[in-house]
Amino acid sequence: MDFAARRHLFVLLVAAARSSCADDYVFVDSFESSDCSQPLSCAAISGTCISGQITDAAAAAPLRARFNVGLGCGSGAIGGPCDLSLLAFDAAQFAANPHLSIPLAGELTLDSCGRYRFANVSPPPSAYVAIVADGNNSAEYMRAATSHAVAANQHVDGVVAVAARLDDVNAWGSTAGQDYVSSGVLLLAFSAGGTPAAGVTVFGSGIIRYFADTDSQRYFVSAAATSTGVDGSALLVGDASAASGGESGGCAWPLLNRSSIDGVVAYAEFICQ
Repeated sequence: MDFAARRHLFVLLVAAARSSCADDYVFVDSFESSDCSQPLSCAAISGTCISGQITDAAAAAPLRARFNVGLGCGSGAIGGPCDLSLLAFDAAQFAANPHLSIPLAGELTLDSCGRYRFANVSPPPSAYVAIVADGNNSAEYMRAATSHAVAANQHVDGVVAVAARLDDVNAWGSTAGQDYVSSGVLLLAFSAGGTPAAGVTVFGSGIIRYFADTDSQRYFVSAAATSTGVDGSALLVGDASAASGGESGGCAWPLLNRSSIDGVVAYAEFICQ
């Protein structure tokens, strides 16, 4: 087989791999593994620790490197989490001034599966850590922050931190009639019984929008919906105070107490308990 024929065969194989892989990632080396299901854990850490998974804000799926998953970022893995910087902040300081807030000291592990761990983190004065995924002024990502309570010497595993693509955020704002990239936006996710909660109405200031996707993804914003769809998510510029609807088994939503941050997609999960 000549070079041109071999190249044509390779292109066909890559195309087939893309079409058959739900995550649209191509694994081209035999030593790579597509199984990123084993989480990083804080179990062996002595101090304050928080760990979890970076998730694409619109796809609502783990963010993986596009090529060479199984290698480290900087050692051959390309794209996805390897295009991001991940920092931990005091959540209150970051919300007040995201540009001048100083990162907390700690030891970061971030891999091409999008798994992360901040070990031996300096406990924040507010008792809330903001995990911030930053696109480093790239044309692909904007800043996204996920806040979670953490105490001194506490281990917190399984925290979803979002990464927000500029194209997706622009598309949300286009339907909503707002510039979410400049104003920033709250992305609120509601779940009950372990699944996204449909039928949740959010109360607060500003214009509240919901998604029209027919699955767990968050690509299509509805200008008419008055409660969450099957993805259990809402968008808001301003202050979110409370939520009602979509409860199951007698559970109740906690107070939301979240505010949007200029230039940031601020993500928060709420579980009906």
